Amino acid sequence: MSPQFYRDTPSDIDKVAELLNTGELVAIPTETVYGLAANALNPVAVSKIFSVKQRALTNPLIIHIGKVSQVTEYCEVNDSAIKLAQAFWPGALTLVLPKKSTIPDIVTAGLNSVGIRMPNHPVTLQLLQRLDFPVAAPSANPSKYISPTRANHVAESLGHAIGHILDGGPCSRGIESTIVDLRIEAGPRILRYGPISRQELEAVLDMTILEPIEASSPLEPKTSPGQEHIHYSPHTPMKAVAYRSMDEWGDSETGYILIHPHEPPQGLSGTLYPIAKLPDSKDVAQNLYSILRKADQAGHNQLIIELPPGGSEWDALRDRINRATNT
Repeated sequence: MSPQFYRDTPSDIDKVAELLNTGELVAIPTETVYGLAANALNPVAVSKIFSVKQRALTNPLIIHIGKVSQVTEYCEVNDSAIKLAQAFWPGALTLVLPKKSTIPDIVTAGLNSVGIRMPNHPVTLQLLQRLDFPVAAPSANPSKYISPTRANHVAESLGHAIGHILDGGPCSRGIESTIVDLRIEAGPRILRYGPISRQELEAVLDMTILEPIEASSPLEPKTSPGQEHIHYSPHTPMKAVAYRSMDEWGDSETGYILIHPHEPPQGLSGTLYPIAKLPDSKDVAQNLYSILRKADQAGHNQLIIELPPGGSEWDALRDRINRATNT
C-alpha cells in the first residue's frame, strides 16, 4: 500500500493535525530535512517512530513547537536559551535544556534533558500551531541512512511502513539543525554542527561556544541525535578523500561526488556527481543528501566523496560527510 500524500492546503493540514492527534505517524517537511512526526506527549505514538526507523532507544528525539512561548511549557529555560530562541527561531537551531515531567522518558532516552526547536517551514508551522502538543520528529528514514530532503525520498525509504506524508517541497537548508547544549556550567556546547554556525551563536551570547565531544561508548544514551559514528550513510561503500587525492582511487564502476564541480581531477574513469554548481557551503548543504541518494541508487561498486575545504562555514558538511563514510 502506498502512503497518502497531503498538500499545503488548509484542509490537508487539518487532516494531518487530526492524524497526529489520534496517534498516527506523519512525515512532515522542515527547512532542514523531512521528519517522522508523532505526538511527543503520547508514548505509544512515539514508540512507533523507533519501531519504523529501527532506531535505538538510547538515541533521543527532538521535539518541535509552533510558538517560541511554548518552550517554557516543556523545558526549564535560562537566559542563554531565551537569547538564542529570540535570535534564531523559527530556524535550524535545537536547544538542549532540562525537560519538564510532561515529556515522556521515551522521547529523551531516559535523560532529564530534551532537545527542542521551532522549525522554519511555513507548512509545518501552520500544522504545529493547530496542535496542543509538540511533535517528536527525527529524520523520516531508516536509522543511519541518508536523510530525506524531498517527500519522494520519504516514500522511497519508508513508504512501506508509514501511511501519511505531508509534502512541503524540497528542504531549503538540506542538513539537520545545529544542536547546542545549554545545561552545562562550563558553558554552551555544540553537540551537532548545522546551518547555524558556532560564530553566530557566540555573537548572540557573547561567550565562547565549546566544540562537540564524541560519546565514550556506543551503548550509552546520546545527549542528542546525530552523535553516532556512522550516520547519514549510503548503502554503497563510501570513503572521503581530499580533492587532490581523488585520482588515486577507484575505477570505472566508482561514483565520485564532487564539491568542486568544474575542476575534477584528471583521469577519473567513473561517474561524476557534482553536488552544486559552485563550491558554496549553503548550496552544497542543500543538495548533499539528494546527490548521495542518487549515487547510492546507481549501482556503483563504491562511492568516493570529496572532503570539504577548510573553514568554519564547512564544519557541518565536514561532520555529515565524515559520519556518512562507511569504509
